[in-house]
Amino acid sequence: MKVQDMQLIAETLPYDSQEARLEFLQGHIQTLEHELNQLNLLEHPCEILAICKEIIAIKEVLGKIAPVTE
Repeated sequence: MKVQDMQLIAETLPYDSQEARLEFLQGHIQTLEHELNQLNLLEHPCEILAICKEIIAIKEVLGKIAPVTE
């Protein structure tokens, strides 16, 4: 999934608040990370690559919604 697609999803889904949007996206990342942990690199390299790209795209969207301050 492209970053633009994730931005479109994040902007068009109905949310009660920005916090709800952040919670949804963070939950989606956790789900993807769980799926990632179940895969074997030798048997599922394409799936692993796709999940990693999706996680990166979501994190970029999260950074635009709520920039990380350190």
